[in-house]
Amino acid sequence: MKRVTLEDLREIESRMRAVNCLREGAAPARITVYTGDCGLAAGAREVTAAIMREMREKCMSDVALLQADCPGLCDREPLIKVECEGMEPVFYGFMDSRRVKRVLGEHIMGGRIINEWRVCRDNI
Repeated sequence: MKRVTLEDLREIESRMRAVNCLREGAAPARITVYTGDCGLAAGAREVTAAIMREMREKCMSDVALLQADCPGLCDREPLIKVECEGMEPVFYGFMDSRRVKRVLGEHIMGGRIINEWRVCRDNI
């Protein structure tokens, strides 16, 4: 049986803190990655990994990362939705690791929506 290290416990604590923030509605920001068939085929797994990497590097433990099924915007996959306190939810399309860095930095940390990548349901 493997021994649990202090680093293992810290990782578990970090994950549970994010889960509890989400349950209690205390997470100031949420990112939803759409992982339906189209999303997965377009690279949603890689986008999820990039988000997790960026969140770890930027110590963003208070941001909830969620997955959801297809939102019906298959031609814009990989697709994420960003929800921040006090701001309207925003869908971003054609995501990749480069765009993830910018969304986390500008939108979530800086409070500025990146309109050039924004997907509006009204324009579909």
